[in-house]
Amino acid sequence: MTSDRSAKKAARARMTATGEPYSTARRAVQAGPDRPAPLARPPAIDPREHAVHSRQWGVSACYLAHYQGRYSAWITGADPSDRSQAYGMPSEPAGRAFVDAWLATNLLHTPWDERIATIFLLSPSTRSGILYEAAVLIVEDSGIWLACFDDTANDGGTHTLGPFGDLAEALEEFAALAERAANRLDRSATIGTPGLFAGVLRYRAATVRADAARAALGDAIRRHQPRADGHDRLGPLWHEAGLPRESLPRVLAGQDWAWPQGPVVRPPGSRLPDTPNP
Repeated sequence: MTSDRSAKKAARARMTATGEPYSTARRAVQAGPDRPAPLARPPAIDPREHAVHSRQWGVSACYLAHYQGRYSAWITGADPSDRSQAYGMPSEPAGRAFVDAWLATNLLHTPWDERIATIFLLSPSTRSGILYEAAVLIVEDSGIWLACFDDTANDGGTHTLGPFGDLAEALEEFAALAERAANRLDRSATIGTPGLFAGVLRYRAATVRADAARAALGDAIRRHQPRADGHDRLGPLWHEAGLPRESLPRVLAGQDWAWPQGPVVRPPGSRLPDTPNP
C-alpha cells in the first residue's frame, strides 16, 4: 500500500538520522497521538456531515463530529467500505487538539530530505524517547505547514500545527517554538544535561533565522538590481553583508541568498500528475 511504503521510507530516513535499528525506527513513525479507547458503539452517522473541524492527509482524513450534544473524532481511510475509527472526545477543544495532532504526526512522518527546515532531538529521559521534533514542509494542494512535537515538559508531549501563507512566517514560528522549548529546558530537571539540549534548540533557531534574513536581503538586492560587478554607490553594503563582489551575479540570478527549497510533499495516495486515470 502507498501508506505502508511511506512509513517504510520515513523509518529508513529516521534510521539514517538517528542510527536506530529499523524495528525501532518503524515503531516510532507508526506511533500516533495518544488516543482514548475507541467507541464500542459509535453513532451511525457520516462524520463528514457533522464535522466542526477536519484535517486531510492524502486519502485519509480526521473529523471532529458533533452529534446529539457529544463530540467524537473519526479517522477515515481510502476505502469507504472500511470501518472508520471513532473516539469519544470530552469537549470541542480536546477534539480539535486531537484532530490537529493527527495531522501533525503525519507531517512529522515525512522523510528528512522532504523538509525545508527540521529539528529532531532524542532523549531517553522522556516518555516517548523523542524530546523535540519540528518540521516546515510544502504539501501538495495545501501549501506551507509547520508541525511540532514538544516533550520538553516531560508530560507526554504536545503537538503544534499551523498552515502558513508565507515561508518567512513559518520559519519564524519554527524558530520561536524552538526558543520557547529551550527556555523551558532551562527550568527543567527532568532530563540530564538540559543546557546542552537547550543550546542545540537555540542554535537551530538562530541558524533558521539567519537563513531567512539572508534570503530576505537577497530579495532586496534582486529588487535593487545593482551592477553585477558590484561597482555602484551601494557597493560598500556588499562587504558589510559578507557578500564578495564575485558572488553578486549568483545572488542576482537567485542561485545564492535565496529562500530554502524542498520538494513538494505528496501525501500517501496522491496521484502523480502523469498517472493516467483508471
